[in-house]
Amino acid sequence: MHELLRRQIRKRLSLSSDEVERMVSDKKTMLNVIKTVSPEDWFAFLQTVSESYEQADKYRRRVYHALQTSNKDANRLNDMLRAERDKLLALINGLGDAGVGIAIIGTNHEVLFQNKVMTERFGEISGRPCYKIYMGKDKPCKTCLIPHVIVSKSNESSEVVLTDGREYEILLAPLKDIDGSINGVIEVVHDITDRKKAEQELQAAKEAAERESAKLSAMISGMEEGVVFANADNVITEANNYFCRFAGESREEILGKRLEDCDECGGLKDIVLQKVREYRSGKDNQPLTVQKSVEEKEVILRVQPIYRDNRYDGVVVNIIDVTELIHAKREAEEATKAKSRFLANMSHEIRTPMTAILGYADLMMDSKMSASERLNCLAVIRRNGEHLLSLINDILDISKIEAGKMEVNPCRCSIPELISDVLSLMRVRAGEKGISLSAEYKGPLPETIYADRARLKQALMNLVSNAIKFTESGGVRLEISFLPEWRDKEPAVQIKVIDTGIGIKPENLKRLFQPFNQLDPSTSRKFGGTGLGLAITRQLISLMGGEVSAESTYGKGSVFTITIPTGNLEGVKILENPAEAVVQKGSHRQQDLQDELSGVRILLAEDGIDNLRLIRTILQKAGAEVSIAENGRVAVKKAMEKPFDVILMDMQMPEMDGYEATGYLRSKGYHKPIIALTAHAMTSDKDRCLAAGCDDYLSKPIDRSLLISTVAKYAGVDKPKVDKSSEVENNEHASSEQQSAEQVPEVIYSEYADDEDLAEIIDDFVAGLRKQVEQMQQAASNNDHKTLQRLAHRLKGAGGSYGYPMLTEVARKLEEAAKMEQTEQEMLLLRRIADICIAIIRGRRRTVGSSSASNTSEEGDDENITN
Repeated sequence: MHELLRRQIRKRLSLSSDEVERMVSDKKTMLNVIKTVSPEDWFAFLQTVSESYEQADKYRRRVYHALQTSNKDANRLNDMLRAERDKLLALINGLGDAGVGIAIIGTNHEVLFQNKVMTERFGEISGRPCYKIYMGKDKPCKTCLIPHVIVSKSNESSEVVLTDGREYEILLAPLKDIDGSINGVIEVVHDITDRKKAEQELQAAKEAAERESAKLSAMISGMEEGVVFANADNVITEANNYFCRFAGESREEILGKRLEDCDECGGLKDIVLQKVREYRSGKDNQPLTVQKSVEEKEVILRVQPIYRDNRYDGVVVNIIDVTELIHAKREAEEATKAKSRFLANMSHEIRTPMTAILGYADLMMDSKMSASERLNCLAVIRRNGEHLLSLINDILDISKIEAGKMEVNPCRCSIPELISDVLSLMRVRAGEKGISLSAEYKGPLPETIYADRARLKQALMNLVSNAIKFTESGGVRLEISFLPEWRDKEPAVQIKVIDTGIGIKPENLKRLFQPFNQLDPSTSRKFGGTGLGLAITRQLISLMGGEVSAESTYGKGSVFTITIPTGNLEGVKILENPAEAVVQKGSHRQQDLQDELSGVRILLAEDGIDNLRLIRTILQKAGAEVSIAENGRVAVKKAMEKPFDVILMDMQMPEMDGYEATGYLRSKGYHKPIIALTAHAMTSDKDRCLAAGCDDYLSKPIDRSLLISTVAKYAGVDKPKVDKSSEVENNEHASSEQQSAEQVPEVIYSEYADDEDLAEIIDDFVAGLRKQVEQMQQAASNNDHKTLQRLAHRLKGAGGSYGYPMLTEVARKLEEAAKMEQTEQEMLLLRRIADICIAIIRGRRRTVGSSSASNTSEEGDDENITN
């Protein structure tokens, strides 16, 4: 037994040396002794033995490493000594055979002796001057070292190109006589041409290798994953910045460290060391890739062996932090599940009103049904149709939001009027549930704010509708207040929707505004809904620079808060006692639309018989003369044969669709208004219609008032006498695409028209509009998208500053179109900007009066802004 073990037994078991020897030699005795030892002493003995062996093993490894290092140094020194010895022997025994030339030069530069090598290269030249034979010169070189060696009695060397065209290393040593006098020099000539060439190639290869190494180092350093190189001795030789950040140590601290001395890193070190042992032993040579959790992070570990001459020479370790990727994957999976639940719920939501619509439609086909019963059926069908349309609008809205195509169109709007509209629309629903609905103004309020009225109303309607839906008793109250200094000290209006409903569980508040998400399936089954309303609301308010938040006490009610910036309030009146403005919608609405299109000739191109009948009836009741075309080909023929004031063109028709028909008419010089009719309601569809040559765009289902007002506008008749509340409501139910395509007013006034201090600079700005438009048109004609983008950006910034927000909004869209190099869209927006500028010039002329309008434009300048 090892002496160390003997000593430990003797110490721990309190035995004499002889007793230990007997115990070791006799197993029975050993067992008897062990039985008499307490467990505590035995464990202590084992612990001491283990520690002793561990210390001894560490000492052995250090000694072995030191010996191994010493042997390497000794071998290297022996190799160097052996090489030097071989060189010396070669020089002594065979200089001539090695191609080394030797010559003796006298004090007068004459060649006194040369060996065979020199004779073979330069001929028999004894007695002739060295400079003539070797250098090809008529006299000694100014830099010749022979005189210096003779005078200084020291050795010299140089590298020169001789007459044979090769490069030589020349070694000069003084030639001493017996008495010590100098008789000349000994010249040793070594051809180094090949060596120089090899050195140059080696240097070039070294520089190339350094460049490649620098490229590799830069690539490794910039990689978004940890990279570590360790040599065959497990010493880390390289580590990139990513790994240093992951390990929490500097590169200097990591380089030179052994793999065994690195931190555990959640067990990664053990995995690497195990694979290194397998690579070194030859048991395995395949890379390892494994995913592992490390301190709340998810990482991918890759271990790749390095072999040189089929021998293990090191390892490459890669560590990639995939925490965000894993979380994103999980979120995507959750989103997919949420969308699946959403689709299942939508199927139910759509089928419910469709069942009612189809069922009541069947009932109406019963000839025995009375007129009042038919009216009841129609009311049910309309109510369910409106519900179905709202579902479709929600889906379109969330699709546009997710695609980044949702737009807002801000303008001056009144919060009291908006609140009044919402309350008047929602009171019936609240009354049906027997709950109250009211509004309370907390202090003064600006008369108007700068926001997208339709989108703000949509968001507020979503919140109020939800509050009513989830409130069974009590009521819903709106609290409106003015915040003079909100975020970044900008003014804002805050609207709170407070209900006494079922409330929301705390764990559900975090995912309240996520799309396709309904907090409780049982709640959705009871109350219905798409799970999109709150997500749309937050996005709409965010697009306008505002915020939406929620607070709730489960079982007691919820508070949803919209905070939206007011925009510049300079010159805006502050209402001290804002009150709810009730707008009455009279039953005379349909009567007001009678005869508004009297004498207007309309060509209606529509292949759907139901839509055709409906639209024709609406137009004829408004006094229009309507001709029918069942497809695009017939529409083209009738339009070319007979004059019409307006063409209503369905874009999806057989034989020739609306796009082709419109394009053909425009190519033949047809200049009358063409208004597109389409069931598609996305921005791209609107753009396609306008690009085809249409003047405007209406989406299906057709809004009666909007249809009549649009036709009247393009037919040039007086504006329809639709009451203001009706017009606002229709415009707000139209899609944002319809709103963005609305016609430019005949006259546009600056918001600062009454500010005398700004009059002069506004005049200067308006006076320069025509030139700016011409520059943009020129850039567009040259397909110079970058210049157009720059000009549009400049106009965008200036428009709002001078009180023309419409100009700013369209210029913003033009800037985006130029950035995406959308040529057709650029031309459409340029045409709209030209129209806006004409209206601005007219408005400025009327503001300052014709006598002082010369600064803004000459009479007739409007018509010079063209496309």
